[in-house]
Amino acid sequence: DKRNKLNSMFEDQISRRTGNKYLAKNIQFRDKSDRVIARRLYDAQNHIRNSEHDLAFEILQEAQRLAPDYFEVARFMAYFYQKSGNFSEARGQYELAILLAPNTAQLHYWFGKFLLHSEENLEEAVEQFKKARNLDMKSIDVSLALARGYLFQHEFDKTQDIITELSEVISTADDHLIKMYFDTEIQVLYRRADDFSKSGDFQKSMDYLE
Repeated sequence: DKRNKLNSMFEDQISRRTGNKYLAKNIQFRDKSDRVIARRLYDAQNHIRNSEHDLAFEILQEAQRLAPDYFEVARFMAYFYQKSGNFSEARGQYELAILLAPNTAQLHYWFGKFLLHSEENLEEAVEQFKKARNLDMKSIDVSLALARGYLFQHEFDKTQDIITELSEVISTADDHLIKMYFDTEIQVLYRRADDFSKSGDFQKSMDYLE
């Protein structure tokens, strides 16, 4: 019965690879032998969401002992520390995950999100988003994350270039990404207008606002 449940979970996860692989709950399997560890990671994730951090930490420590070279264990440990407010340890675990699987775009994406929102480290976040995009040029999630990173850096031309590229495929995305796309499209115009206003060029400011 347990084997059947593990096989079902494995098949479900494989099917998700055709969906959005940038959802944090989706686990990447190296092969079928990762099923047991993945089951434990799901359990840990549920405990974290329920603020049962002691239980989650015990499970994650066990997972580390059983599969120290599995990058998803390090990523989930990073998620645990992030939710616990221990950003130093979280950073270390994200870096370990990337060291174990450097060509995994999702790891660079999640590390970038952590750097941006938890550490407010815009420069490093953009570098991670750039690495993720180099590994996965077709991902709307990654492209939007990089576009918004450039936006916060006031690199408006770079933001607009990505937005223009996405205009042809954004209709295939889910509602959340479509909202992010339109928000970014508006923000880049508004922020250009704001910069021109501050420099005294009110005509250009008005043009962008219009």
